[in-house]
Amino acid sequence: MPTLAAGLTRSVFAAALLGACAESVAPKGPVDHLVVVSGADQEGFTLDTLPEHLVVRLVDDAGLPLAGRPVTWSSEPDASRIIPTARTTDASGTARAIAVLGFTPGEQRFVARVDGFDEAAVFEIAVESRPGFEAVSLMRGGTADHMCGIDREGRAWCWGPNESGQLGTGDFEASGVPRPVLTSLRFRRLVGLYQGTCGITAGSELWCWGNGIGGAFGNGRDEQSSVPIRAAGGLLLRDFDADFPLTCGITVDSLAYCWGRGILGDGNPPSTMLDPVRVAGDSRWIDISVGDSHVCAIDDAHSVWCWGRSFLTGLDEDAVTPTAIPRIPPLASLTSGWGLGTAAHCGLPVAGGGMMVCWGAEPVSQQRIDGLPVSGVELEAQTGMARTIDGRLWIWGQPPQCCDGFISAVPVALGPAGPWLDFTSGDDGAYAISAADSVVYRWTGFPGFGPPTGLLPRPVPVAAVP
Repeated sequence: MPTLAAGLTRSVFAAALLGACAESVAPKGPVDHLVVVSGADQEGFTLDTLPEHLVVRLVDDAGLPLAGRPVTWSSEPDASRIIPTARTTDASGTARAIAVLGFTPGEQRFVARVDGFDEAAVFEIAVESRPGFEAVSLMRGGTADHMCGIDREGRAWCWGPNESGQLGTGDFEASGVPRPVLTSLRFRRLVGLYQGTCGITAGSELWCWGNGIGGAFGNGRDEQSSVPIRAAGGLLLRDFDADFPLTCGITVDSLAYCWGRGILGDGNPPSTMLDPVRVAGDSRWIDISVGDSHVCAIDDAHSVWCWGRSFLTGLDEDAVTPTAIPRIPPLASLTSGWGLGTAAHCGLPVAGGGMMVCWGAEPVSQQRIDGLPVSGVELEAQTGMARTIDGRLWIWGQPPQCCDGFISAVPVALGPAGPWLDFTSGDDGAYAISAADSVVYRWTGFPGFGPPTGLLPRPVPVAAVP
């Protein structure tokens, strides 16, 4: 007969055995199949490439790694990019990607997902605006080898080569960062010449600096200056444009004048005039644009008139006075280039539903871009740029740095998506001002052309304060 002690011993053993069995079959907690391994604690500036890879790991219900599973990466906002280093998980179940931060400051999210699993691995990255030179307007002028901008107070800043004093800094030293033009004047529009710059002040005066050879300054002299000097013969101008060595402007009472070298529109053959001469006719003008060897202008009825070389104006023969251009709808604005990689002229109609109108040696064309209304267009030399109503930029024609081949015969998107406040192209790339923080950005490469690293712009740096 079993003793009491033996019975107790068997009971304790049975209880222990049952407990062990119960523990071995008890359900485990839920498994996180897709988890963040590293890279989530990074920070950066807009358009930075994060130094550390984003890494995730995929496991099965038992916590064992799953290899060879495709991982889908996405980013928010869409302006950011993520580049997987491999399409599938490796033997340890991990997958990695390189993250390029987007254009929008704040929080940007990068997400990894795998088909068949509900979980998503989320990386939340804090992004700051990248420091850079801030402006509200950029210089126009495709023949210029430098660039300038106007800040919020109307001050002009320039950077780039300075052989002729085109930076307006009182010396001839080149600068890779914007330097203030040596003047107390406040400007509302800047146009670049070949190694020169001109600007209209808030008081409608024209002042120029740099290379004025060929009468480009319209002040009666062939000269150069490293500081601004009064130009246009003392005329008060509402608007002006230039393509060295020809400059034209519209006075505050809507008359047009030209000076420099070329077809001046006064009825005479090509000539050089050191002082402004009035463009022939009785029209009152609201906009004017100068190309390589041609000028077009819009009158107060929004009709388009041109003079100069016929193959760039759409006329049957060269014109020495303003001549109406047929088949052009009434335009509200106008821009002109060289007409090789692009049309010679483009404009926005008064009532065109966002259609961009272009012409030159080719017939008149009207188009939207990617189905979107166009809110701005600029032709500089052989490059065309446009902005659509959603704030994106588009580019076509010959690269600003003048190389073999074209960017594209039709507009292609120039990332990031923006929105962009102002834009232009120069000899050293394309420029635009961010609508988010007024920082000026520069592209040196373009879709389908140039090094891949050039497809994203970089801010124009701020000058160091001594």
